Amino acid sequence: MVASILASLEHGHILDGEQAALQDTNDHFLANIQRNGTYSVVPRIPGGGGDAGEADRARRGRPRLRALHEDHRWAAHRLLGARVEQLPAIWHRLVAAGFESGHAYGKALRTVKSCVGSTWCRYGVQDSVSLAIELELRYRGIRSPHKIKAGVSGCARECAEAQSKDIGVIATEHGWNLYVGGNGGFRPRHADLLLADVDTATLVSTIDRFIMFYVRTADRLQRTAAWVESLSRDGVDGLA
Repeated sequence: MVASILASLEHGHILDGEQAALQDTNDHFLANIQRNGTYSVVPRIPGGGGDAGEADRARRGRPRLRALHEDHRWAAHRLLGARVEQLPAIWHRLVAAGFESGHAYGKALRTVKSCVGSTWCRYGVQDSVSLAIELELRYRGIRSPHKIKAGVSGCARECAEAQSKDIGVIATEHGWNLYVGGNGGFRPRHADLLLADVDTATLVSTIDRFIMFYVRTADRLQRTAAWVESLSRDGVDGLA
């Protein structure tokens, strides 16, 4: 627990010094190993897209990366088929093009999923895309006991599946609802409603406290779903 907290305080390289001993296999290579022994690399692209400048950087970065090996393939902003000896060059070129890691391999915040919200959707009642980008940029790189998945939906139709995430936000006519402790996988868990109809500032400050409490008190490799359940028999009431 102490190591997890300390690893979140500084912004040095994750493999520097004693921090290297804290990392799992994928963390050591800053990539995810695939079934054939190659690796996938996921750069961070908040909101899943960007402006014209970001699109231009993506176009410039992808052909250069493809030149490294003919089996490299991009899928949903993911580079597949990279050999371990190619990873340093891949990250060098991604960083040079203005990208950073999406932490798809780490015990940290993953990319924040969102629907298109009120920007495009006729049902959207709040700007879910902007909030998802804000949350991803705010919490990126935080080391935690396990991965943290988050989602922001722009209305009650829940296209971003926020209620199955560790941190889920759903827009309402009056603000935002905050859900915590959701999980998919082998033991799905519906997230618990923690706040209803709050403004953005209250929402973000509560998420701050939730993440800090989780990092400080959860066991290593314990997802928020199991952690929330362990706090009290009534689940989310243990956060009060």
